[in-house]
Amino acid sequence: MILFLQGSQAIRNGKEINIEEAPWTVGIWVYRENTTDVCTGSILTENFVVTAAQCVWTVAFDHINIQYGSSNLWSDPGKGIVYVKNVSFLRYRPDTLSNNIALLETQKPMMLDNVTAQAINLPDLEYDPMIDSMVYVSGFGGDKSFSEGHQLMAANFTVKDREKCEVSLQEFCAMGEGGAFLEKGDEGDPAVQNNRLVGVATYQPTRSTDLPAIFTKVGSFVIWIVSIIGPNRA
Repeated sequence: MILFLQGSQAIRNGKEINIEEAPWTVGIWVYRENTTDVCTGSILTENFVVTAAQCVWTVAFDHINIQYGSSNLWSDPGKGIVYVKNVSFLRYRPDTLSNNIALLETQKPMMLDNVTAQAINLPDLEYDPMIDSMVYVSGFGGDKSFSEGHQLMAANFTVKDREKCEVSLQEFCAMGEGGAFLEKGDEGDPAVQNNRLVGVATYQPTRSTDLPAIFTKVGSFVIWIVSIIGPNRA
């Protein structure tokens, strides 16, 4: 896994990567009444993906598809698309974006080859990334052209003091290196440290790009996640 990146584009001002560099990363197509949205998620098992609750809140299961094994959701079909049969939330608050995490269960298993499609490990219970440590964030966000905006991007983010960011104990904040910041479509981006999923990105369109990005702390939700997906990925 690449831990230090250079380059400039979008996650905005991140680096374009191939799916082999972050094979747990998936694109999530969300079909609403008049729009089609894209956000990002992470493979936990062949049947479960984790993402931000804001990505799929109030959306019918049959209006959510997962595209995996892909470096570009527009030009690279990857390993294909799977359909969602169930979505689980845990006390999500859309007004405050607290508990911004959701589990998607697929109708059929994903074909994990550990090259372009691979499950990511969960962190230890209540694991909290240390201040000034690095997390590796990957996702399909972007507000440029359709094809550019659906290219897999990545950047390193440095964890900042939670109190200065004014986030809860179930969250942490991190600043993108080289001016990288999250865009529309980056909700659900995985934040990985030591080959474990430690964060799930929240997207706030009104948040200044000069401020650290906010991530749901996955360690606070390990017991809930394992109760749904089973203990094998803990």
